[in-house]
Amino acid sequence: MTKDLTIYILPLLLLFTPLATAAQDTPRAELFLGYSALVSPSEVSVTTDLVEEIRLKREIGFINGWNASLSVNANHWLAFTGDFSGHYGSIDYNAQTSAVRLGFRSSNRIHHYLIGPQLAANLGASRLFFRGLIGGVSLRESATVGVIRINESDTGLAIGAGGGVDYHVNDRISWRIFQADYLWYRFSRPKLVVNDVPVSGDITRSNFRLSTGLVFKN
Repeated sequence: MTKDLTIYILPLLLLFTPLATAAQDTPRAELFLGYSALVSPSEVSVTTDLVEEIRLKREIGFINGWNASLSVNANHWLAFTGDFSGHYGSIDYNAQTSAVRLGFRSSNRIHHYLIGPQLAANLGASRLFFRGLIGGVSLRESATVGVIRINESDTGLAIGAGGGVDYHVNDRISWRIFQADYLWYRFSRPKLVVNDVPVSGDITRSNFRLSTGLVFKN
């Protein structure tokens, strides 16, 4: 009788042991710190109350910055992530209306603060993850076009989706080979100022964010 029970119990132990080991090996929390580049699409549309629609074409579509996130693991495949980043730099534009076309350079400062669920799967020494994010974006942008000074400062809704690959170095550190996120913004009434005169308008934007760095596990 004991021998018969062993025949049935042993396969069950073999089946559940890897799952138990995976749960034990999953860190409680993971802190990511790294370099990030914000890559912008080539064209943006801006509509204000004072002028017709303006098509903005970016000549240089990325600015450098940092990215940090803290993920709390519920189990080996589900985590809840808080993601923060800042990007700073200049972008060259060509602006065009139906009658005028001109070029200018803007100075940018963009911060993101996002939260959302993250799904992961282990593949050998690598770990793939995918997540959805929602939160806010803070934008400050300024430019001078001839005698015209343009300043924009606002916060808005940010929605993102993306993923990446981590490579296991040891029990405490992983290398995030890459992380790619698509970010969409909505500014309902941005604080756009032209020559010190407030201008109201609606703006939606989108960016791609690429990041790499180290993950510290606890």
